[in-house]
Amino acid sequence: MKNLFNKNLSPSCLYCLNGRKDKTKEVFCIKKLKYIKDQTACRKYQYNPYERVPLIKKRLKKYKEEDFLIDF
Repeated sequence: MKNLFNKNLSPSCLYCLNGRKDKTKEVFCIKKLKYIKDQTACRKYQYNPYERVPLIKKRLKKYKEEDFLIDF
């Protein structure tokens, strides 16, 4: 499956269909049967969009009505 949102997203075990996160935020690979410490991906990598948490956008500054007035 292709990356749905970010086309430049590098493969990582965090987003893999075969990776499972535990309570300590480590990823366990079902195919290799071991914990993965680095954030790389192996040949068995398959993108899973449900594992990815999107970045939160910053809120815009609140403007007042005075900011839009033009002084002559």
